[in-house]
Parts: sequence; C-alpha cells; structure tokens
Amino acid sequence: MTLMDRKAVRIAASTEADIRRADAAAARELEVQRAEIELARERAQAMRAERLARNEDRQAERARKHSERQERKAERRARAEQRRALRAAWSARVTGWLADRVIVVPIVLAMVGAWWGQFQLFSLRLGWPAPLAAAAATGIECIGFVCGRLAHVARQAVTVTTADGRQVERDDSAWMERLVMWLVVGYAAGSNWAHSGDPTVGVLSIVGVAVWETRERRAHRQALAAAGRLPARRPRFGLVRWLRYPMWTWRAWSVALRHGLTDAAEALAVADREAAEHRDRKAANKALGWRARRRFGRVVAARIKATDEERRRAAEQVIREAEQVTGAAALLFGPDALRQRANGAARSRPTSDNGSGGYGDEQPVRSRRLGWLRVAGRGDQTATEPVPVVVDGVDITDLMPAARQAAAELGDRLTRDALCEALRAAGLSVGGKRRKAVYDAVLAERDRAA
Repeated sequence: MTLMDRKAVRIAASTEADIRRADAAAARELEVQRAEIELARERAQAMRAERLARNEDRQAERARKHSERQERKAERRARAEQRRALRAAWSARVTGWLADRVIVVPIVLAMVGAWWGQFQLFSLRLGWPAPLAAAAATGIECIGFVCGRLAHVARQAVTVTTADGRQVERDDSAWMERLVMWLVVGYAAGSNWAHSGDPTVGVLSIVGVAVWETRERRAHRQALAAAGRLPARRPRFGLVRWLRYPMWTWRAWSVALRHGLTDAAEALAVADREAAEHRDRKAANKALGWRARRRFGRVVAARIKATDEERRRAAEQVIREAEQVTGAAALLFGPDALRQRANGAARSRPTSDNGSGGYGDEQPVRSRRLGWLRVAGRGDQTATEPVPVVVDGVDITDLMPAARQAAAELGDRLTRDALCEALRAAGLSVGGKRRKAVYDAVLAERDRAA
C-alpha cells in the first residue's frame, strides 16, 4: 500500500469517526430534545390537569354557592309565604270575627231604639209603671231575639245516624221561628210608628232584623252549595231580549222553569218547538172547521142514540116474551102446580150455597141474584092473592111487599143488614136462609128494573 493509500485510509477513517461522533452527538441532541419535549408535554399536561382541577373546584364552589343562594331564597320565600298565610289567616279570623260581631251593632242599636219606643208606649201612653213598662219592652225584644237564634240553630247541619248505620247531615226548617220573629218585629214597628207618628221609629225595628235575615240567607245558601243541594240557577236572557221580545222570552223562561233547564239557548229552542207544535195543532183544528166538527158530533150522537134505542128495544122484547111465557104457564098449570114446579126447580138449581152438593164440580154455579123464580099467575088468581116468590127453595112471598117498600126507602143505602132491620121493624121474622133469599130477590128486582 502506498503512502497515498494509507493517507486516504486514515482520512477515511478519521472522516468515519467524525461522522460517527457527529451522529452520536446528533443522537444525543435528539434524545435531549425528545426528553425536553416529553418533559414539556408532561408539564403541559400537569398544568392542564391542574387548571381543570382548579376549574372544577371553582365550578363546584360556584355551584355550592348558587345552591346556598337558592336555598336561602327558598327559605326566604317559604318564610314569606308563611308570613302571608299567617297574615291571611289572621285577616280572615279578624274579618270573620268582625263580620259575625259587627252585624250585632246595627241589630243591638235597632233593638235599643225599638225598646225605647216600646218603653215610651207602655209608660207614657198606657200609663204603666216604669219597671213594668221596661219588663214588657224587654220581653218583646227578647222574644224576637230568641226566635232569630232558634232559626239560626235550626238551619245548622246536624250529623245523624240512619237505620243502616250511615252518617248523614240534615238541617231543619226554620219558618215557624222566623214567622214568630217577624210577627214580633211587625208588632214592635207598628206600635212604635203609631206611638211616635214617625215611620222612622218603626223602621228601626225592621232594619236590624232585615240585616240579620240577609246574613242568614247568604250563610244558608253557601252551606247548601257546599253540600251540593243548591238548585241550578235559571238561565238569564238579558234585559234587551226581555224588552224586545217579551212574549218569546216569557215562553222560554216558563219552559226553563217547567223542565229545569239552565241554558238560555236550549230554553229558547224548546220554546220555539212547543210554539210550532201549538201552531200545527191550531192549524189542524182550523182546517177541520167548526161546521165539520159540529156535523161529526151530531153523527156520533145519533149513532150512540140509535145504539141505545136498539138495546132498549131488545131488552123490552125479551121482557115481554118472558112475561108471556110466565103468564101462559100460569094459565096452563095454575098457581099451585106452578109453585110446586118452581120449588122443585129451585131445589135442583145449584147456587153459591148448594153448588157442591148433588152435582159434579163441572156443573156451573148460577148467580144468587138470578137464582130465584117469580111466577105471576093470571086468570085463576084473585086480586088479593100475593105473587109467589121462591129463592133457592125458600118461600119469601110474605116478605116481598115489605122488602120492596124498605128497599125503596133505603135507596142507595140498601144493605142486607139494613133490609133485615127494616123488616124486623115491620114485625116480620127474618132469619137463617130467609135473610139471604129476600136480599137476593130485592137486588134481582132492582137489577131487572135498571
């Protein structure tokens, strides 16, 4: 190797060493810079965390202070509400106390004025002694006061227990107490007016009681409203409608009162509907005409009269045929034989007393009023011979004249006992089956005559 080559090698080695030293220095500088950067980042993170912590602490402190302020405000508001509630309660108590007691002032003053008028009347005009006049005036005023108090107590709701164990509230009527109170007040007012000659003195006896009645009415209606017993208020139609349409509004008001309506529009609609129905009925009656109604009435009356006449003629024909058959039988058989046949027929006829004997249950039971047979003989009978009357096998011929006379006298008051009493008073013996037989015969004759 030549000198040049060795020198080049040394230079190359020296350069390589310088490069390695430079690289090492650069690497150390990079490490230092990296460490510084990492340290700066860590410091920045620490500072950021510290700032965040300080911010959180400040926010927490701020939130705590805000909550404390809100709590203090809420406490102040609560205390203010309590103070307002206390003031309202105190004001209500004072107002109620004053309202319940201030009303006593005009009442007491009016009573004093009325008492003085009564005292003057009794002492000066009637000449009573002063103690007696004072006692009389005090008694009159106290009677009115006590009646007012009793009316107030009667209107108070009382809790009672019903038969099924339920608790209900009830109040009583106070019209009697109020009537007595107003009678006393009217007497006091009239006497004071008559004594003094000034109506103002008489009005003093009425003003206090009128104020008390107004207060009692308002309290009673409030109690009814609280209990749900106050009736609904009737609809209001307004002054303009009353002035412009008085009849229409009156009909609507009447409809609302009759049907218990509370809406003015509904009451007006119902009134219009009823008015339309009334107009329709009136138009229908008018369309028929009075001549047609009169002609229709005549036709109906004529048909009813014709029907009655036909029924009357048919009944008279049946009666005539029955009389002819009875007369023919009397002429043919004679009164004795006909009486025997009537007795046999009467004994064999079932009645309400003997319907179950001798016949089956399928045999019909005839009416007691139609179970008798009257035979009127002609030809063989004399003018004085009585007509035989047999009812259910019982001969009551001797009782019938007196029974007919007694029935005519009794009229609508005819009963079996009354008929028997009349027959006994006439000296006739009535007992056993004869009582029922004669009563049935009289009723049958009356039914046939009707």
